[in-house]
Amino acid sequence: MNRYDHKVKIIGDSHLKGSAVRISQYLNTKFEVCSFIKPSVCTNQIVHFQEMEFMSLGRKDAVVINGGTNDIGNNSTKRNETLVMMTQFI
Repeated sequence: MNRYDHKVKIIGDSHLKGSAVRISQYLNTKFEVCSFIKPSVCTNQIVHFQEMEFMSLGRKDAVVINGGTNDIGNNSTKRNETLVMMTQFI
């Protein structure tokens, strides 16, 4: 069993498809790289699905989040709300 010193979590919509494989190619074996990719996901869904997962992250871990694309294109959501939601999530 391999023990990782660092975790890299990649979360977002289909724009990040394949990014975990590409990122892990540049990192050494001390990094565990995994992704949660959900096509057409909105920011509130990203926050809801991954909230518990973030509780297990430590100081040496990193998170890559790509969100807001589908929120901004949605007429019922204001752009400022998306920015506030991402900021609160971070």
